[in-house]
Amino acid sequence: MKRLPVQTLFVTVFFIAIFYSNSAYSPETQNPTFAQSQITADKIKILVVAGHDNDTWGARFMGVKEVELNRILADYLYDFLKNDPLFEPTRNQENGDYIPELAQYFKDNEAKIVAYRKERRETFNKKEIGLDVDEDEMIHNMVTEDVANNLYGTSMWAEEKDFDVTIHIHFNDYPGRPKDKAGKYRGFVVYAPSTYLKNGEKSIPLARAIYDELAKLQSKSNLPVEKDGLIESNELIALGARNSLSIPSALIEYAYIAEPRLQGAGREKVIREMAQETYVAIKGFYEKKSGKN
Repeated sequence: MKRLPVQTLFVTVFFIAIFYSNSAYSPETQNPTFAQSQITADKIKILVVAGHDNDTWGARFMGVKEVELNRILADYLYDFLKNDPLFEPTRNQENGDYIPELAQYFKDNEAKIVAYRKERRETFNKKEIGLDVDEDEMIHNMVTEDVANNLYGTSMWAEEKDFDVTIHIHFNDYPGRPKDKAGKYRGFVVYAPSTYLKNGEKSIPLARAIYDELAKLQSKSNLPVEKDGLIESNELIALGARNSLSIPSALIEYAYIAEPRLQGAGREKVIREMAQETYVAIKGFYEKKSGKN
C-alpha cells in the first residue's frame, strides 16, 4: 500500500477536521433546537387579543355577541400573520376561550395581578408625567374587577413572554342605540396609548399605519368624539393605563356591531377584509422600519 507523504497526510487530516467542525459538530447538529431558534430569533412576536370573553362578551346585537366577532377577526389576522415568515403570532383565545397558558397564568398569578393593579393605582401620578389631572378623557365603559384583572394580567403575561407588540380587536357600540336597529353611528376608530405613557411613542406610529390602511377602504367613525379616527388614550387598561405596559400596543374598534354590513351572510367576508387590511398595515410598518421597503 502506497504511503502518503507526511505533509499530505497532515493537510488531509486538517481539512477533515475543518469539515467536521463545520458540519457534524456544528451547533445545529449538537442542539436540534438551535437551527429553529435561529430561524425564529428575528421574528416579530405579536399577541393578537380578541377583546372580551365568555363571561363579559361586550356589545350585542340581534343575538350576536361582540366577543364572537372579535374572535373571528382575530383568527383571520392570526392566520395572515402565521403564514408570513416575518411574524410569530399568538392568540389570547382559541376554540371559544382563553388559550390554556394564559388561563393558567390568570389562575396562578391572581394575587400578583391584584397587587400590581394596586401598586399602579397608588404610585402613578399624572402630574409627574405632565398630565393635567382634570384633563377630559373619552368616557369608556367601566370594567368589573375580574375584567380589570384579566386586562392587567394579559399585559403582564405579554411582558414576561417578550412579545414585541399587542393588537387588541373590538367592535363598537354606543349607549342608547335602539335595541333592534343599526343606529346612527358607523365606522372604525384606532386607539393608541398617549405620548405621556411609556409605550406611547413606540405605539403611535404603528397605530397610525393601521389607521391609514383601514381608511383606504373602511369608513372612519362618525361619532363626534371619534371623528379624528386615531385617538391617544391615557385610560385604556389594554393599552397600558397608569404606565402599566411597555410594549407597543394598538386597539381597533373595527365597526359598530349593528351596522348592516355586519349582518347576514356577508359578515364573514367583511371581517376577513378588515383582518387582511390590518395585516397589510402591520407588515408594511415593520418592513419600512427594518428598511426592507
